[in-house]
Amino acid sequence: MKHPLILHEIRGFYQFMFSEWLQDQTKKFVVYNQIIT
Repeated sequence: MKHPLILHEIRGFYQFMFSEWLQDQTKKFVVYNQIIT
């Protein structure tokens, strides 16, 4: 019972979500730094 296609899609989805989250965190960090300095 292997579903490589489904696993591949799930992994791609999580990678997409993670990169979106990472960009969001980076933006918040940059804004936070601008407020401090």
